[in-house]
Amino acid sequence: MAPTRRIRFVTTEMHEPYGHRTGAFQAAYQILKMPDLREAEHAELSALLN
Repeated sequence: MAPTRRIRFVTTEMHEPYGHRTGAFQAAYQILKMPDLREAEHAELSALLN
């Protein structure tokens, strides 16, 4: 069986005022905006989010 590729997001930020952890999608979009994200990583993450 071929291995599958997965991305796991672990968030440490809390959403105020409720105290819930921020969601994986919010974290993913923040990562997507990072200027030092390599082009290949940006393309892969964009494809996963679209």
